[in-house]
Amino acid sequence: MTIGQRLLPITLGGAMLLLTMIGKLHAEITYRTLNLSGLPAAGTDPGINYESFSARSLSDAGNAVYVATYQGPGVLPSENDRGVYLSDGVTDTLVARGDDLPPGFVGDVAYDSATMGLFYLSGGGASVVFDTQLTGEGVNVGNNHGVFHGSADATELLALERGWAPGAGHGVVFSDINISATNEAGQSVGSVLLDGVGTNGDNDGAVYSFGSGSTNLIAREGQQVPGAGPGTTFGFLSVGAPQISNTGQVTFVGPHSGGVGIFTHTESNGLQEVVLSGTAAPGAVVGTNFFDVDLFSINNAGATLFRGFTDGPSGQSTGLYLEDEGLHLLVEMGQTAPGTFLNPQFELFEQLAINGAGNVAFNASLMGAAINDSNDEVFYKIVNGSLEIVSRQNDLIPDATDSARFGEISSFYLNDAGQVAFSSELQGENVDDSNDRALFAEVDGHLRVIAREGDLFDVDPDPLAEDLREVAFLTSGFTTAAGSQDGQTSVFNSAGQLLFSLSFTDGSQGLFIAETGASADYNVDGNINGDDFLAWQRGESPNPLSMSDLAAWQASYGNPSGAVAATLVPEPSCILTLLVGTCLLATTRRRNT
Repeated sequence: MTIGQRLLPITLGGAMLLLTMIGKLHAEITYRTLNLSGLPAAGTDPGINYESFSARSLSDAGNAVYVATYQGPGVLPSENDRGVYLSDGVTDTLVARGDDLPPGFVGDVAYDSATMGLFYLSGGGASVVFDTQLTGEGVNVGNNHGVFHGSADATELLALERGWAPGAGHGVVFSDINISATNEAGQSVGSVLLDGVGTNGDNDGAVYSFGSGSTNLIAREGQQVPGAGPGTTFGFLSVGAPQISNTGQVTFVGPHSGGVGIFTHTESNGLQEVVLSGTAAPGAVVGTNFFDVDLFSINNAGATLFRGFTDGPSGQSTGLYLEDEGLHLLVEMGQTAPGTFLNPQFELFEQLAINGAGNVAFNASLMGAAINDSNDEVFYKIVNGSLEIVSRQNDLIPDATDSARFGEISSFYLNDAGQVAFSSELQGENVDDSNDRALFAEVDGHLRVIAREGDLFDVDPDPLAEDLREVAFLTSGFTTAAGSQDGQTSVFNSAGQLLFSLSFTDGSQGLFIAETGASADYNVDGNINGDDFLAWQRGESPNPLSMSDLAAWQASYGNPSGAVAATLVPEPSCILTLLVGTCLLATTRRRNT
């Protein structure tokens, strides 16, 4: 399926102008239907069908993890009506289902269908880490939470409440486990609460890693803080969301008796500080120091992007900072937001992410003349040190036929190709509850609508057939701001594929992948040819030496930068600019090619 443009007849002169003057083309968005409600549910008894879907994560190889609910004989709500699936686009494999017996248990113990929670892909998407509560004989509120690692072949228990907590002392167990990130090797990290011999309110919070055959204590409340003076100890560590890169580096925010800091742990270097409150802030007048740090994002190269709050002779401020072999200020409060009308200034930075190439994405609120609640949010990227605006609240959305405008952005993802995808509320005169949310992604450097509530969407996987349904609700899987290498769940991979689910007005649901065509112009010369293959060989593609980048190059070989092997269509804004004065009407619908 593609987003096709249907153009009504125009004058011959206008057609010639179009053919001779269009020089700006972009790739079409293609869609794949992974699953639909009403189809037989894989791994279940005959007569049980899919009812709904929730998109959770997508690997760079195109493997997806999702949660499905069931309907049919023997299906009991909140007992056995949910399953966790891995999909390679051809085969869907049931990894775990509510009411199944978990590994490592015997008797009447089962997964609690209603609480199957976070899901993280590992091993290139060949396996999934998930957490869930348990029910059954001998299970109570003190031991009913487990973390599991599952694949098409087997599922194993990684950690369990009331299980032994290695490194915390004899008789100390986990009383709560909160996984927050998982890397490609299947290593997970999370914050925990401890209980048992010698534990109290001053030492019961910790950060742990799980997987790869071991469970390791990273940091514990009451422990000496690295880089700080003697007697400076960690405070409560069972809050926040630690991250883990594909190299095994763990990063977390840690309160301590002297303030707060960001810390990193590697197997070779142990626990080290990234930045501490009280540290001098770069790019500021002498005497300006950090007093707080919180949001952060990491990549495989060891870079840490974070939000810092400062105080000094010029007063308090906030900004985005990068620790990458030195501490650098990227953007700060009061700085003019480029590409905006009347030159408003950045006020507060709200979400952030960094990818493997060191590109940054963030959204922020604005302050200044003519700024109000309807236009005070903006979304930017930083590429090669330059600020590039992606969208601003109250700007017209692309491809809009009803004057719809951007509202608030709930979350976004940044992939290794430098593309962003996000979910946004919409606002405007003709926007109501039936069409007020949409998914967007960058395609060939231009923002495009992936799906919108109220639009018609073709769910038929056959390119020669058509089954149009009206979108009632978007369930995109966008839960946070995430980069490509921080271990957090992401439904937007570095091949430019976006996993999402839709609910339709007829009561049906579906799970889909949009192919946004990440560019294979790895040497950035405007062409996709043998030079880009050599760049891939040198490790200069977004995912160095990966098969996904090689496949993207093969599919795009011989095309202009940003194009894919599919049909090319003119960009609507370009057509309108070129054909001023002609009789042209463009309409857009999502349909099969």
